[in-house]
Amino acid sequence: MSSRSRKLSFCIDEHLYVCFAERLARHGRHKVAEVKAGMDDRAILMSAEAILVTRDRDFARLSRDAAGTHRGVIIVQTSTTDMDSMFDRFLRFLRSGHADEAARAVVILHDHDFLIMTTGGTQTFRYEK
Repeated sequence: MSSRSRKLSFCIDEHLYVCFAERLARHGRHKVAEVKAGMDDRAILMSAEAILVTRDRDFARLSRDAAGTHRGVIIVQTSTTDMDSMFDRFLRFLRSGHADEAARAVVILHDHDFLIMTTGGTQTFRYEK
């Protein structure tokens, strides 16, 4: 089944939750949970029951150290802090056909492309126009 139609589960961190959860709910397909505020980053990573979505770049290092033991991490690392733009990149990633690959990987969303990092290496993809 393509990631375009598959229901995915996400844990959204406290900095993105309000914006992302509301918008994902409008899409009606994906399950969303909020990360408890104030938890230690390592505890967040290890306790997340779904793919973690965050802006915190520290999770790239933490997830490499804990390779294969987490559900996956998507880091929204755009040049803007505008929530509309960040959500647009997230949604474009979901529609890219590569969203299923986020499980047990680290995905970094940039303005024009995204990286998928696994124990097997790193791949770079451009967003569809």
